[in-house]
Amino acid sequence: MLEQSFTADDAIESLTTQQLKERLEGESALPGGFYLALIDRMLVIYRLVLINSAEPCIRGSVTVRPDLTVVTRVDGREVPSDEYKDLLPAALQIMSQLLNLMARVKVWCEDEQSRPLVCC
Repeated sequence: MLEQSFTADDAIESLTTQQLKERLEGESALPGGFYLALIDRMLVIYRLVLINSAEPCIRGSVTVRPDLTVVTRVDGREVPSDEYKDLLPAALQIMSQLLNLMARVKVWCEDEQSRPLVCC
């Protein structure tokens, strides 16, 4: 019964991107350093850094489209979905997929050695 309750709480496939943003804002397991924005019905989750102490730069991002498909970018370049298909084989279905993808993007942003060879 506890497992069913957890699975039901983790399901996001019926949420809008606005509802997904609200769920993320209340998520205790959210990887640090991310900002959230809703732009043209897409949820943009991004890591912003300052270059030369003043110039903002988006280091990495996960964009969730209204159909819950995802585009991931690091240093301005799209990461092929094959690089995270172990986490997300298709569109988002559960919150843990998104949280795990965010954690992976965070690592790719912080450690260039960990990045896929086809990325960036």
